[in-house]
Amino acid sequence: METLVSNLGRSKQGHLCIYCGRLYSRKYGLKIHIRTHTGYKPLKCKFCLRPFGDPSNLNKHVRLHAEGDTPYKCALCGKVLVRRRDLERHVKSRHSPHLDTQQHQESNNGRNS
Repeated sequence: METLVSNLGRSKQGHLCIYCGRLYSRKYGLKIHIRTHTGYKPLKCKFCLRPFGDPSNLNKHVRLHAEGDTPYKCALCGKVLVRRRDLERHVKSRHSPHLDTQQHQESNNGRNS
């Protein structure tokens, strides 16, 4: 089924997602992307059996189980991430609006203006 769906989106420009219209230069990229729409997760962590659709995400997750690696922990919510850039992206996307509001309130003695 997965192969059938990824073949349907083939065009001269590349490989088109039939769900959202996103274009991929490689069929493999489209195949992995389609899993975000279908929820298909054929890959499993060998340590905790958590399912994944994207091998890259599985590999990052497995590093959380590996001894010797230093995962990065968010000081605001406790989420553990494998790479520093993932932590930076997490803080920016999940906590930046909160931080901006908090900083604004602190600069105005706790009052919204």
